[in-house]
Amino acid sequence: MEKIRNALFYIAVVIECVAVIIDKSRLINPYETWLFRGTAIVFLLVVFMTEYTTREWIIIALAVALGITSYLYTGRDEITRVAIFVAACKGLPLKRTFATAFFTTLAGCLLIVILAVTGIFGEMSVTQLYRVADGAATRYTLGFGHPNSLQCMYYMLLLMALYLFDKYMRWYIYIALTALSLIVCYLTDSRTGLIMCLFSIIVAVIMHYPPQIDLERDEVARFQHKSFGQEFLDIGLRSRKITYALGGLVALASVAISVAFAVYTREMWYGTLPGFQIFQRLDKALSERISNLFWNDSTHAGWIGTWMPFSNQSAEQFFDLGWVRLFYWYGYVPATIAVIMVLFLIAECYRRRDGLALMLIVSLSVYTIIEAHLVSVYLGRNFLLLIFGAYWSGMLGAGKGEGYYFPELIRR
Repeated sequence: MEKIRNALFYIAVVIECVAVIIDKSRLINPYETWLFRGTAIVFLLVVFMTEYTTREWIIIALAVALGITSYLYTGRDEITRVAIFVAACKGLPLKRTFATAFFTTLAGCLLIVILAVTGIFGEMSVTQLYRVADGAATRYTLGFGHPNSLQCMYYMLLLMALYLFDKYMRWYIYIALTALSLIVCYLTDSRTGLIMCLFSIIVAVIMHYPPQIDLERDEVARFQHKSFGQEFLDIGLRSRKITYALGGLVALASVAISVAFAVYTREMWYGTLPGFQIFQRLDKALSERISNLFWNDSTHAGWIGTWMPFSNQSAEQFFDLGWVRLFYWYGYVPATIAVIMVLFLIAECYRRRDGLALMLIVSLSVYTIIEAHLVSVYLGRNFLLLIFGAYWSGMLGAGKGEGYYFPELIRR
């Protein structure tokens, strides 16, 4: 039964990742809705084949209830699908599920590039007006629908590789990844994408080479002078707590900045915001992503005035600011719950000493300010769900022998 359960889960994950690859290529998938329904049924079967505690069933029921409520208001079933998918992850080895998503996505991306390079399918480049001040420019797509899609998928693969292969990383591999990021930036002319790649590599290096004072409690005995070792241990624990606390602050700041964009986009458009020139330059640097919230259509989709507790079925416009899209598409009640869950996940990463997961959370939180790759109908895009699925039971104190640990974290 366990082998059947695991096989069903991995098959569904592969299908979800393939759907992402099809979306990023020039292909059109007319059966996308049925595909999502099929994987949702498979994940639901996996849930019924998994053992949960009473508290875990209660949490799953509450998450599904939130998803159903969202569906009744918005017609979107993503929250329900996410709840079922995350619940189905319980008990599965995180590295194996992560590797499945990574290698499936990598194989699909390489196939898209090979088909474009050989001239079989897809364009190598596109010449369009991307930045008004720069005029028309030629940027490479290598078979992806847009240069930003190429940059985005490279960045996702980079993050997944940094997490999955951390123990194999050496200084020269980090240099090679930096050089590769520069090459991709040259092809796509995505300056923001390059900044995010370099930022994530730097954070991954910091997490890979922790300070020597960051010791576990069972290592204190290695010191001949116990008091000296305990002093080093206390410094290490404090520095580690500060690191994770800063990660939580960065995630919160990313949401706060996005909310500020949604609040002031109208004032920026009409030029009534104090210090408007500064925001105008920022908007220009972000390819008018901020002002686009207000003037992209007659509904001013994304502006704070269009937000509702559970949104509605007319909220279907697309724009790049990811956190804003989350609040606009689903409403500020589900979006706020999502932000709280991110903070809980950071606390769980601290408890498990998973610094690379913190790197992913921080990187994607900042990236979601300007890109909405993770906020979509495709579960295969958001690989953080795999980490959340592996950690949610302990994170919420719902598993056997698991308790609420926040008071302990505060004391430490």
